[in-house]
Amino acid sequence: MPLSPFQKTVDESPKRFKLVVGGRRIGKTRLAMRTIAKYAKEPGVLVFAVYPTYRQGKMVLWEPLREKFRKLNWIKKVNETELSITLVNGSKVMIKGSEQADSLRGVKINGGAVFDEMADIGLECWEILRPAMADSKAPALFLGTPRGQNHFYDMYQQAKTMDDWGTWSITSAEGGFIDPEEIETARAVMDKNTFEQEFYGTFVNSSGSVYRLYDSNLVEYITNQITKDSTIYCGIDMNINPMSCCVADIQGGTIHFHDEIEIMSSSTDELAQEIRRRYPTQKIVCFPDPAGAARKTNSNVTDHQILRQHGFEVRARHKHPAIRDRINCVNSLIKNVKGETRLFIDPKRCKRTIECLNKLAYKQGTNLPDKDSGFDHMVDALGYMCEFEFPIQSPKRNDIPRSWGIRTV
Repeated sequence: MPLSPFQKTVDESPKRFKLVVGGRRIGKTRLAMRTIAKYAKEPGVLVFAVYPTYRQGKMVLWEPLREKFRKLNWIKKVNETELSITLVNGSKVMIKGSEQADSLRGVKINGGAVFDEMADIGLECWEILRPAMADSKAPALFLGTPRGQNHFYDMYQQAKTMDDWGTWSITSAEGGFIDPEEIETARAVMDKNTFEQEFYGTFVNSSGSVYRLYDSNLVEYITNQITKDSTIYCGIDMNINPMSCCVADIQGGTIHFHDEIEIMSSSTDELAQEIRRRYPTQKIVCFPDPAGAARKTNSNVTDHQILRQHGFEVRARHKHPAIRDRINCVNSLIKNVKGETRLFIDPKRCKRTIECLNKLAYKQGTNLPDKDSGFDHMVDALGYMCEFEFPIQSPKRNDIPRSWGIRTV
């Protein structure tokens, strides 16, 4: 059976490591078998197919893979006990479960490995097998449907920043193996988060995420756009541990974050020195915590005065805007109701900013961000800048006098 356009794109990619995030029934097993066969075609190599459990690997892959090799006349020996197939070219394919990851130590995987349902495979398993592929530079394919924002989500985000990794995201509808009417039927009976996870392949934060970044927000910034005469915009959260700063370029109606600074056990003065070290000739415009106009962290001058002493322009509200207004502002820049994106982040240089935006959640039982999570400081720094430069305009008041709730004219 031929590959679908999506499967063919992944199969033909030259990337060494390939990570596919998708909804249910997108053809992951067929892609896994194709990849295993391609790896095992090389003579005398060892190929692993790894599943969350040994039993799952046997149930999902064993029979169709054995049948595929039988039709190709590749089989020399089959071991039903250890779920292994030795091929006529001397290569060997083994199905493994991740529940006993320590038992996988000491092998040399010189053919490649396929990890199916990676969101359910412990990260320890990949950490154990990665060194086994190092000397031979063997490739690997990772397949899976999200399970919230766990280690698979972290791998997906990190893979986007690495040159030898390729990433793909595909919905069940795009996979082409499910009738569209079936998907619509599921939509009617499933909750929104579960439906988006299972059919859209979306990394849903089940704890109630404050923000949600899309692939369209992750755009590498061309650093040579910064000249000695450029203006550098810095959002700053003046928390001593850590001191957080996100650096952006603002052009027209868009904002592009291309750098970040996070310093533990620091001060406003140290942060200002680091900003100036990175941008020695540029004009610096800062959007600090509004409370810094009165707060004195480590001297007789306020935090805002310290920034001005370093030659920075300070733009800040007289008082904190409502938290909800700041959240709505950032979310509208990430993607508004028209589907427009005006906030962009460099995925290679702003990893901490992306992590904080994606992982900051509401405190259980409230509509306030969880300030105990550690993900709030960089987000606050970003929010001060966004809210000041791109405030959401409140609707105008109707000043027609009213009496006891009844309009009077």
